[in-house]
Amino acid sequence: MSVLNVLRERGHKVELLDDDHVLIEPPPPPAWVPRLVKIKPELIEALKAERQARREDLEELFHERAAIAEYDGGMSREEAEELAVRTVWRWAINTGDAGTYRSTALTYDEARAELERRFHDRKVTHLEFISAIAEGHGFVPYRPELGETKQ
Repeated sequence: MSVLNVLRERGHKVELLDDDHVLIEPPPPPAWVPRLVKIKPELIEALKAERQARREDLEELFHERAAIAEYDGGMSREEAEELAVRTVWRWAINTGDAGTYRSTALTYDEARAELERRFHDRKVTHLEFISAIAEGHGFVPYRPELGETKQ
């Protein structure tokens, strides 16, 4: 059994924060730390593989839902893709597959607006939004009053 699975079975949330940092909550027992430091590169690779698989699954769900809405539902491509991305959002929230969400209290529109604010007020595509879900973007409101900066 992998260390990642052991941590999760013991109730730890293991989150890839970026390419070099892993967050484990609650913190593991101090006796585990030397071992975790030693296997950190393997842990990061396993978390990256999970993230990539989640992205691929969510993109497949998006394309499938959009195709059904467009061809079976008679919607325009734009309407079908909008419905599909909202479906992916709801599915990710309801199944807990939203990865590392720090807040799921935001609606789809709030989360999308927040992501666009974080990326310098640029409109993000549906696939960029889905990628953000897979990567576990927190969708926590950007708060410049706390010194936070846009990404």
